[in-house]
Amino acid sequence: MRYTLEDETVSHSKFGIVADDEYLLRVIYSPEHIINGSVIESAISLDDLSTRGFSLDREMYQDQSLITKRIEIQSQKKPAERQSSSIFRFKCGAARSIQIINQHENRAFIVIDDAQQNNEAHASLYSAQNGLGKGELRKLRSLLLPLLEPVEDIVL
Repeated sequence: MRYTLEDETVSHSKFGIVADDEYLLRVIYSPEHIINGSVIESAISLDDLSTRGFSLDREMYQDQSLITKRIEIQSQKKPAERQSSSIFRFKCGAARSIQIINQHENRAFIVIDDAQQNNEAHASLYSAQNGLGKGELRKLRSLLLPLLEPVEDIVL
């Protein structure tokens, strides 16, 4: 499903819209997406940015047992590539504030409250620009990647 800036003002959970000061979490697997301690660009799928949504958990509402279960399930799918997992986070407002200069709108990303039946703390990040090509999406991804910081205080 494709979302627009207006969708940021709609809540799909009891928690309300995703605020700029909220931290958003993402599980990253090693060695699949972490090499020599650094998250590589393929950790952020271009399809996620354009159409599926880059799945996140809202830190203040997250359920550690759900994240742990997700890690177990995802690790079983590719055991050689997902030998360990780490949680990374970024502030929602930092992603929303990224600007790009092109013929379209200037805002790079939207973040929506995208609660799921089994995870009310779910949020999704999308490119704010519709119809971008792979090269433009790679540029957006390279702007988002530096925001990811490891989380040390969540123990799974």
